[in-house]
Amino acid sequence: MGKNIFYFILAAAILLLVGGVVFFFTQQRAAQEPAQSPEGIEAGPPQSEGLGGEQGLGSELNQNPGSKVPETNPLEGYRNPFE
Repeated sequence: MGKNIFYFILAAAILLLVGGVVFFFTQQRAAQEPAQSPEGIEAGPPQSEGLGGEQGLGSELNQNPGSKVPETNPLEGYRNPFE
């Protein structure tokens, strides 16, 4: 009876291993295939053309935030008390 349990556990482990390998490779293959759009739905124009180039949230990302920072020096007027 001890050998039967051993063979049952061994067979279950092998089936789980084979199932995991098959699942892994099917997921890899699905990730590599390009996504196809459903029929009847056409791709629209690119974002830059459709929004007029400088409109939308992307225009804020292309600006330099350093140009809006005022010219201040926190150490201006500071005197070292140990001198």
